This record gives sequence, C-alpha cells and structure tokens, in this order.
Amino acid sequence: MTRRGMASSIVWASLVTIVALAACSDSPPTDHPGHGIAAEVDPVARTVTLDHEDIPGLMKAMTMTFPVAPNVDLEAIAAGSEVEFVLQNAGDTLTLTRIEPLAP
Repeated sequence: MTRRGMASSIVWASLVTIVALAACSDSPPTDHPGHGIAAEVDPVARTVTLDHEDIPGLMKAMTMTFPVAPNVDLEAIAAGSEVEFVLQNAGDTLTLTRIEPLAP
C-alpha cells in the first residue's frame, strides 16, 4: 500500500470511529430543579457548594460542590442563601445552569 493509500485508510478509520462514538453517546442533557442552601460560593473557581434536598430522579439530599455554567451570574448569591436551582446532567457531568436566591 502506498503512503497516500495508508493515510487515506487512517482518515477513513478515524471518521468511522468518530461517527460510531457519537452514535453511542449518552442521552441528551436533562435538567433537574432543586432547592437548598448555598453553603459556599466561589466566583473565581465558578463553583457553588449546595446543601440540597432530594433531587428526584437524580440524587438524595446531600452537600455537594457543583461547577457553574459560564452564563450564570453569581453576584446575587451569598453563602447561607436559600436558593432554587437547576442542575443539568450531561453524561458524567452535573453543571449548575440556574440559581436564584429566595426572598428572606
């Protein structure tokens, strides 16, 4: 086989692999609303630690730190605030896509 033939075979094999992996990917992202307390807010690291209630279909009540989506404004969220939030489950990643403080 010539170099050009080998290169073409490698390109085709790579494309087939990419298409196969895409076809086997996880289901589309799902949103999960929740309620809890913002135990810690780190705007530099873009994380929020939530002490949250059960999130039906996702997890039991616990305290856990989540990465925050780039479009989420954290300025109105202070540690200790009661919040409503949405976590997006995309494959193996949970991301906080919305968080709003509740009125005191």
